Amino acid sequence: MSTADEQSSTTEPAATGREAKSREQTTTVNESSAPDQEPLVVELSPSIAMLLELTVSTSGSEPSRTELVDNALEAFLSSTVGTELDPGQFETTTGIDVTIDCDPVLNRILELVVQGDDHARDSGDVVTTAIAEHIGITDVMRTLEIEAFERYRVIVETLVTNEECPCETPDDVVQAALEAYLDVQQIES
Repeated sequence: MSTADEQSSTTEPAATGREAKSREQTTTVNESSAPDQEPLVVELSPSIAMLLELTVSTSGSEPSRTELVDNALEAFLSSTVGTELDPGQFETTTGIDVTIDCDPVLNRILELVVQGDDHARDSGDVVTTAIAEHIGITDVMRTLEIEAFERYRVIVETLVTNEECPCETPDDVVQAALEAYLDVQQIES
């Protein structure tokens, strides 16, 4: 204990039984009335989940996955407070979309593969599946636990219930925040 602490503790009068009981009751009330701080569990699209994992793994130890998600939410949500909502800022990537341009021989090969595949609708499906499997998107963990969700709950719930906002769930808001923070829209340009 420092000298300043010792001085302050020796100069404070001892609490009477009634004061001590009152302090104890106040602490108990405050602790019991604190909201449950359960984390929010969201599901991300496979591609944004993979981008998040790759960003964290290639950046070393800074920032951690949790820090990156918190930074993304803080930046994104603060940009929505007190402004007119632009539905475009909430557009998210929901799947994997690949556009290919190939020579006639490869195009014919892909057409034949599609004919023999019950799950592929077109050559884009075949290529998308091959790319997703090759880079591991199909194996990436899509669920994300946000420990500090209480900090964002009010704004996220406000956005989800706002008719001008296309986000229907907290998952949509988190996805939009991550895409904005990771500059996904800039990459497309």
